[in-house]
Amino acid sequence: MNPNYFILNVALLAVGLATGCATEYNIESDHKKVFTDHLVLESKNGQYKEKPGDAEWTETTSRIVAVGCRPEAPAVTAWGGRTDITATGIEGTDGYFRLGRVGRRWVFVDPEGGVNIIRGTQNVAYPESSRFASADDWAAETADLLLTYGFNHADFTGVRPQYQLNARNARILNPAEGRKNSHSVALNMLRSFMWDDARNLSWTYDDTDNNMNRLNLIFEERYETYLDEKTREICAQVADDPYMLGYQLDNELGFRGWDYRYGNQDVLLHKFLALPEAAAARQYAETFVVEKGLNRAEVMTVTKTADVVRLGLSDAYDEFRSRVAEKYYKQYHDVIRKYDPNHLIFGSRLHSNGKYDKQTLQACAKYCDVVTINYYGVWTPEADFLEEFRSWTGDRPFFVTEFYVKGEDANYDGTPYNNLSGGGWVVPSQIARGDFYQNFCLGLLEADNCAGWTYFAYDDAFTSTADNNSNRGLVSAKFYPWLGFLEGVGRLNRNVYAIMDRFDK
Repeated sequence: MNPNYFILNVALLAVGLATGCATEYNIESDHKKVFTDHLVLESKNGQYKEKPGDAEWTETTSRIVAVGCRPEAPAVTAWGGRTDITATGIEGTDGYFRLGRVGRRWVFVDPEGGVNIIRGTQNVAYPESSRFASADDWAAETADLLLTYGFNHADFTGVRPQYQLNARNARILNPAEGRKNSHSVALNMLRSFMWDDARNLSWTYDDTDNNMNRLNLIFEERYETYLDEKTREICAQVADDPYMLGYQLDNELGFRGWDYRYGNQDVLLHKFLALPEAAAARQYAETFVVEKGLNRAEVMTVTKTADVVRLGLSDAYDEFRSRVAEKYYKQYHDVIRKYDPNHLIFGSRLHSNGKYDKQTLQACAKYCDVVTINYYGVWTPEADFLEEFRSWTGDRPFFVTEFYVKGEDANYDGTPYNNLSGGGWVVPSQIARGDFYQNFCLGLLEADNCAGWTYFAYDDAFTSTADNNSNRGLVSAKFYPWLGFLEGVGRLNRNVYAIMDRFDK
């Protein structure tokens, strides 16, 4: 382990334990639990840029946990779930991760029955870097880092699910005696089918065409066979795994775009009708047009949202998108439940406008235990949206599968990161990154339908490609911890249950 990292980490913990939290803003928990120490939240001014090249910084304010605040924590299970309270309305299979409620709040219930808020990161894998003498050395240091900064979940890297399973590391999953981390598996079957078998269709699917949507493929019989066979293979490896949190489906599919223009970003009736005649999705759309009594020629004149409104087609477009989404989520639900009755089913990491779309959210919540979103483009989670989200999903829980922020001060051997890639905003420093993490996660915890999150990602991206350098990670491209950032991360993660009680008063 980097000795500087270890020394500073111990110092930070010592300060937190010794300082206490006494100010006029002290707020006690009302749960009558064994820990009654106070939690202090404070405001801190900051700045961000939505794009690295922006000339001006945008002023913002963050809520953070006061420096040195370290309320006594409740007793926890090996999985980091609290044992001082009990969840009700539990859903799922005993011995595996389940869902439950504490009052109105959604929580995970871990295999030992602990009330659990998941705090994770992703893309964890041995880098085969000269920085480490061996994979064991890497795993030992990384396990310590995750445990020290309050994480209890780690997703392993790889687009294909088998890569993720091959990257699983026993030390990461068991960071210390009596402590465990969960993980999940992203199936990504639609993307894999596109690579493996779409070329064998009787029509040409081209993923580089902005009029082609991957969801076009779910109507193909070849895809349904592929989905069944490949999911069965993965389920056979994890169906009995108590470390498994659940199955993520795909990533950032084109359910809903911004202006009804591009078929790869949106489920658009006119784009489905424009597919080759041999495409099963085209046949499905043709049947829908006849069923709804629509004028096909009129539908084919649509080029933007205003056309849909002008032609009175809004309800038809919404219904068509809803049906496609329902088919997608039901396919996955049925095949997973066919081969694994034990684990939770997560959503498809909805992004951009898709996560704000009522029809897509309703379909996801109907067939998934947890709705998952990649949440970018805001400094603080939008309270009004999250209440709409609650209504549209029938009060199902959600889980944030991606969010991050980049520091302008990051460099690689003296070369500054350009931070051009990815969706995270830019802040001036690593300390400011920690402020963002705290503010964002406080907003998620305040929305009591959020049961946890995974931060993207474990490591930075830094390559010779100019537009792929991003200070997104817990650790640098050389796998040294960003200590200024992690101090803020740990302050939030370690206090998560005191914060939960603060908001549940």
